[in-house]
Amino acid sequence: LHRDEPAGSVVVNASRPPGSGGVSGAGVVCVLTFQAKAAGSGVISITRASATTSAQQTVTAQGTQVSIAVK
Repeated sequence: LHRDEPAGSVVVNASRPPGSGGVSGAGVVCVLTFQAKAAGSGVISITRASATTSAQQTVTAQGTQVSIAVK
C-alpha cells in the first residue's frame, strides 16, 4: 500500500496476510522504483522506518538516506 503525501513525500506500508507464517533472516523487504521527471539532484530518505513481529511487538528498524543525480 502506498499513498502520496504532500509534495515530495510518499508513505509505504507492507504487511503479511493474517495467519501467514513468520519470516526471519536477511533479504529484501521492499523495492521502490522511481521515474525521473527532469534532470537534477536530490535526496531520498527513509525517515520513519518501523517493524513489528506477528505478535505486534516492535523490533528495531533503521532508515537511511541516499543522494541521487538524474542526468
